[in-house]
Amino acid sequence: MKKLEIGQKVKLALMENSVFIITEIHVDNSYTVESTNDGGQKISYDNVSFEMLKVLND
Repeated sequence: MKKLEIGQKVKLALMENSVFIITEIHVDNSYTVESTNDGGQKISYDNVSFEMLKVLND
């Protein structure tokens, strides 16, 4: 399984229009991802599995 790193940009499978940044890696290999929308509000999802993420290549 490919490993992701904190600060890496990803997309969620259910939210293809938003770019998220990995902010935390948990011991169970799940991730916390965060994004800021146009209004400045932060959106965060916890315990996201690798399979739900699409890695973006910068």
